Amino acid sequence: MKALTRIAIPLLLLFTLIALAGCSDSNDEKNPDMVLEMVDLINAERSANSLPALTHNLDLSHVAQLHADDMVARNFLGHVNPDGHDYFWRVTDAGIAYAGLGENVSAGHFNMKAAHDAFMLSPAHRDNILQVAAQEVGVGIAQGVPNSDYGQSFYVCVLFLQRD
Repeated sequence: MKALTRIAIPLLLLFTLIALAGCSDSNDEKNPDMVLEMVDLINAERSANSLPALTHNLDLSHVAQLHADDMVARNFLGHVNPDGHDYFWRVTDAGIAYAGLGENVSAGHFNMKAAHDAFMLSPAHRDNILQVAAQEVGVGIAQGVPNSDYGQSFYVCVLFLQRD
């Protein structure tokens, strides 16, 4: 029995390590260059309007990424997912404190500049970008699949947070 235990425990540990290696850390951004590009586009717009730059919040980006992934996986575009959860619920569920929140979502664009330009043409999305009280931003980006409503375009979720 001791010989079996000496083999079984190391094998169990090895299989656990292999399984964990296959899992990605959900805090890793899938598209870091595009995320930073969107943050830069937002902050350039804010600067052009004499507003302070937003701080990129990685925890907020994680929440935004999960929503972008969910929109692709379940083929929807919106602030409320099919389970009825909105961005207030998602941010609160992640344990992030806030005094104010805003969210921009889009699909149908093939680069961040096009998505940002579409946000700026929409009064509600523009207001989120230029919100004076906003202090932090999180961005999630997921590529659609061919059979989704928006094809292989990027699904973008941007969260704007006010701390106080």
